[in-house]
Amino acid sequence: MSQSALLDLPLPLFTAALCFAVSVLLWHREIGHALASRVFAGLFFLFAVESLLVSLRFGYGYSELIVLQRLLPLFAGPLTYIGFALFAVSDRRASRLIGWHISIATTLAILISVGSQILGSELSGLVDLLIALSYTAYLLLILRLHHQGADALIQARFDTARLLRRWMLWAIFLLAGLLLLDSAIALSFALQDLHYAMGLMSVGSVILAALLILMLVKLPQSTRANRVSLSDQQTDTGEQGEAASLEQATRKLLLESQLYLDPELTVQRLARRLHVPERSLSTAINQSQGMNISQYVNGFRLEHAANLLRGSTLNIGEIARQSGFLTRSNFYREFKRAYDQTPSDCRAKAQERGSSRPTKNR
Repeated sequence: MSQSALLDLPLPLFTAALCFAVSVLLWHREIGHALASRVFAGLFFLFAVESLLVSLRFGYGYSELIVLQRLLPLFAGPLTYIGFALFAVSDRRASRLIGWHISIATTLAILISVGSQILGSELSGLVDLLIALSYTAYLLLILRLHHQGADALIQARFDTARLLRRWMLWAIFLLAGLLLLDSAIALSFALQDLHYAMGLMSVGSVILAALLILMLVKLPQSTRANRVSLSDQQTDTGEQGEAASLEQATRKLLLESQLYLDPELTVQRLARRLHVPERSLSTAINQSQGMNISQYVNGFRLEHAANLLRGSTLNIGEIARQSGFLTRSNFYREFKRAYDQTPSDCRAKAQERGSSRPTKNR
């Protein structure tokens, strides 16, 4: 394939247009975190600029911006990781997260830019190595965040945490693909096989274009489906149904993450994990369960303690601690109120009856 082939079939230009369209879409869509939406929009805008510069260089012979075109990939990994990591850090740490990773990429870009003015093409191999290391490092960081599970995404809405983890897998595959493609293209240029390098760029453009078209179709559909589903639920069930739905989401979160074992758990933290106002959460628990949020969480702790009393030989103080109670006295008081017996009586009776379950007072 010659350079004129890219002019006859401007795949990078088409890819740049698609990247820009995805960027605009992400900028205006709600994914549960406004800043993360902007970061992902910036990522695809970067891809759009990169594709445009590739097209200008290889399709039209314009190479004045070759340094910029070579440096932009250094920001792909950081932006991808930051977009997901923002869901896993507090608002106070968000600025530090962005500043740290962007400053590293910017420093490397400046050093390479200055070095290229001095050493010229001799620095090309080092640039390719740094880009490959960047892709690898951020691929591993996203993989680690994915392995931490939905529980780590403290800023994500409960109904979008799983979707975000699927996006992480796609991001991992994307960075892995870019790593392999860029490495192969760099090797082709090193071997002065321009024909093969151009072919790889064309294949990469086709694959990326297909993925971008899929994103343009799927992303609006998934967002619209979530909104329609929520709207239908509010219309059909009303305020009582909303309370029951939020209680079920809270129960699922507590059971899956065992947050109730943390004695420092607060309604603020729980509401943030569910991405709802504190007042809404408290009202939902009160309406659906007839108790306040502290009593509700203590119910999970007491159930956990009852299981330990029946199935372990731990002393009662240790059981209280492992079940999320700050003091032994509070544990005794809550257990007596819920089961109408002391923890010691519960253990003794369970042993007599073959570890039968104590019955809660209603």
